[in-house]
Amino acid sequence: VILLALVSSAGCSGPHPWLRCHQVSCYNRKIDDLVASKVARDAARWQMTQIYSKDCWPSGDFQAGFQQAFVDVAMGSDGAVPVVPPACYWTACYRTESGHAAGREWLNGYEAGSSRAVQCRGQLNHVVAGGVSCPCR
Repeated sequence: VILLALVSSAGCSGPHPWLRCHQVSCYNRKIDDLVASKVARDAARWQMTQIYSKDCWPSGDFQAGFQQAFVDVAMGSDGAVPVVPPACYWTACYRTESGHAAGREWLNGYEAGSSRAVQCRGQLNHVVAGGVSCPCR
């Protein structure tokens, strides 16, 4: 089970009420991935409120990259920044100067988010292996 736990280091604080995990009797990969993704996005949004003032809030593309970095780290990524932005930035409407700028904003957000997420993930962000059986079928 992948867990995202914010620890008190490098400006990170935790755990927060929205990080409480619900106990389930069975492991379900899809549900676990959805929960981990939701918790990671919430953590990313909370971290952005700690970093950026309301007067200097980053662009939507930057925010999307920042949040995706938190999700990727929660899912086991090492936080390496992708070489290119996601496929949605490859469409014809993004093949302009402003479209390229939006893609760069996403990558900048990812870079900022991944460094913060790696600092905040803590020791509990790992997959527990072996010895656990699921009684549900």
